[in-house]
Amino acid sequence: MPPRLTHLRMHYLQVIARLTDLDGPPSAAELARELRLTEATMSYHVTALTELGYLLIAA
Repeated sequence: MPPRLTHLRMHYLQVIARLTDLDGPPSAAELARELRLTEATMSYHVTALTELGYLLIAA
């Protein structure tokens, strides 16, 4: 099943936007700490948000 933009992922996007406004793009570890998730869980959601086109991950 393809990833979808759930209410939870919308919240994650809002947190990412807030942290980006404060200090630039957050790392996966910073996001995980802020959202009280494991880095693996955060990575899963970041991947889903990227696949949905809501995030662009720079190499």
